[in-house]
Amino acid sequence: TYSHELLCTELSSKRMLPYISQIKAREVAEFETWVRHRGEEFMFMLSGALTLYTEHYRPLHMKAGDSVYYDSGMGHGCVSTSTQDAMVLWVSLEL
Repeated sequence: TYSHELLCTELSSKRMLPYISQIKAREVAEFETWVRHRGEEFMFMLSGALTLYTEHYRPLHMKAGDSVYYDSGMGHGCVSTSTQDAMVLWVSLEL
């Protein structure tokens, strides 16, 4: 569903985890379960378009330049809606 490129890998003990992701999923059905983990996430759209699905809110349609911040303990998943895979900058913060 996603391909991740971790950033700043030379730092071993950090609370923030920055990475660039290619969103490959095209349908929610591609996820076996909701993605969820401790912490919070910031996502910034670099290119393409996607829909962010969450278990508590309506689907959020996003395009390049849009951003969102959410509790990552809430089930979530992203699906590309553009012709090419969407690219995002994600920053996860483990609390």
